[in-house]
Amino acid sequence: MIREAESQDREQLSNLYRMLVPNSKKMNVLEEQIEKIRMDPANFLLVYEVEGALLGTLTLNICLQAMHGTRPYGLIENIVVHEDHRSNNIGQSLLKYAEEYCSRCIVTKSCCSAIPNESGPINFLNAKDMTAQSAKALKNICNRTFRKT
Repeated sequence: MIREAESQDREQLSNLYRMLVPNSKKMNVLEEQIEKIRMDPANFLLVYEVEGALLGTLTLNICLQAMHGTRPYGLIENIVVHEDHRSNNIGQSLLKYAEEYCSRCIVTKSCCSAIPNESGPINFLNAKDMTAQSAKALKNICNRTFRKT
């Protein structure tokens, strides 16, 4: 099930983020910040949960802009799938959920952002959870212009 994270998810989120940036000394997941994101109508910390275990997460931010009138854009960051549960379409499901939300909001574009870690760029597209089909879906999500249907 995909849902918004809650403050009691802090420890499991911390464990997931540690898989993304294993040597980070700056990482500090706070219950208060999770709740602040949860209460903000333009920011979403989504989690993929199975039987109480968080197996994946991503952050979706809906951002204002001036270029397309009042239509915002979506920014997807911090995509993580638990290393023991990759190749199960968890990342793809989270991205599809975010894309569908953006489509409902008439978002002009959704894009993904990654930061390099100490071993170089995050190798998301080659991760075990990313098949060729889901890599193509990620590219489409990151480059698609959403239009009202």
